[in-house]
Amino acid sequence: MYDGQYYEKREFYSDEGDIGSRERTEFQSHSITPMVRFDFGDRTQYSLTPSLFYTATYNKDVATSGWSDGLYNYEDLGAGLDFDMRGVYDDPGTLSVGAQYYHREYDNYASLLSLTGLDLVDNRNVEKDEKDYDGIIGKVGYTWIKPVGFSWEVQYSLLHKMLDDKKIVNSNGVLTGEEQEDDLHSLDLNFDYMMDIGGGLNLGLDLNGSMYDSNQNYWDEYRPGTSAGVDARKFTSNYHDYDSYRIRPSISYTFPLFPLTSTVSFAYQETEYDERKAEFSDGDYKAEAHEETREETTLRLKYELTENWSLIGQFEYIEQRSNTEDERTYRYNYSANNFYVGVGFKY
Repeated sequence: MYDGQYYEKREFYSDEGDIGSRERTEFQSHSITPMVRFDFGDRTQYSLTPSLFYTATYNKDVATSGWSDGLYNYEDLGAGLDFDMRGVYDDPGTLSVGAQYYHREYDNYASLLSLTGLDLVDNRNVEKDEKDYDGIIGKVGYTWIKPVGFSWEVQYSLLHKMLDDKKIVNSNGVLTGEEQEDDLHSLDLNFDYMMDIGGGLNLGLDLNGSMYDSNQNYWDEYRPGTSAGVDARKFTSNYHDYDSYRIRPSISYTFPLFPLTSTVSFAYQETEYDERKAEFSDGDYKAEAHEETREETTLRLKYELTENWSLIGQFEYIEQRSNTEDERTYRYNYSANNFYVGVGFKY
């Protein structure tokens, strides 16, 4: 299987565990996955699918000019194994269990310490590849899909990240010999109700909950003084830990006399950091924890030209807000209007 995408638009993006968002103008990704599926059991009820995969992503950040310069460009190389069991609790039900292992490398990302050259005094080369890691993913899911009526699916996944070269910083600001390890827990619940009204009316509700747990702390040597009676703190434990919640209701309708489907959706997401403090515009700490909210409103039209080809038009409004005001390095507060026109092909 090959999976690729490219788009050009002004967008703010971040990588897992990062402090804030960066701006980019173009993005592309490419994945190649050779796989083989073995069907077995009564009426081929079971499937086992081993696979290999390679993924490469490229970003054109605003401050750069080439595809090879993106700070968060990365490559993945890994393997996976998936098991499916169909007909679980009646024909519409399918149980899926899967696991993956991969190694991710960021060619353009290096620690500030390694860039200064100060760590080469004793030949340590500390944290040069601080974002590279080995990842293990385990997931289990169940789907109940029917063409008309009520359908639902649930999936839980756990990503365990073992960073190659990132050391834990202690309360004295000293790097220890312990490596950073992170866990990302995700739970998705999706519900759909298809009514046979005209061409078809579909009501949907997607729910997601995520929890990020890291053993990494944060030491800020250049933390400014105090504001609003809040003590200045150079050390923050469990700096990357957060809880995130997302809800997305949607409604779509397919017209009976011509093959046009209209969809309206609204998504609300809230992210709360356990220990990280919000900041004033000058970088001073606030009393409350750092929080972010994101709202997305989407209007989409899809016209079926043939069984395989379709025309697509979409409008998307995004608004992200945070109680952190310091945006000298990262962007926390912004809004964006995106318009899309394209052609879709399925087979």
